[in-house]
Amino acid sequence: MTTHGTETTTTSLTNAQFWNLYLAEHQQPANCWLHVMGTMSSWVLMLLAILWQLWWLLILVPVVGYGLAWMGHLLIEGNRPVSIRYPVRSLLSDYRLTWQMLTGGRRGTVTVDATSESDSLTPASEAHRVD
Repeated sequence: MTTHGTETTTTSLTNAQFWNLYLAEHQQPANCWLHVMGTMSSWVLMLLAILWQLWWLLILVPVVGYGLAWMGHLLIEGNRPVSIRYPVRSLLSDYRLTWQMLTGGRRGTVTVDATSESDSLTPASEAHRVD
């Protein structure tokens, strides 16, 4: 696997490697919270579409979910969303990030190595806490 920063030229990443790549592109807490808002908003829209049988609302699910997340990448992180290269893995990682942000499992920025086999996170600084 060839890695340049967070740019990876292969699709054969382990889950731990992909999670580290994902985290490397989600360093700013404000971007993470935009992802949480997008993910939760898409869940609410999906639930409302089903409950009210307003199927046209389903069109808004990816627009709202990805719209907020991509805004965070463009305006806050200044990088290209990983969902463009890895749509399914990115969606699952968005759910994992949302869970961690809401339960306090992600308490700040992290130092990651996209080539690492480990799934452990090392806090980079207490100065950038999410709480």
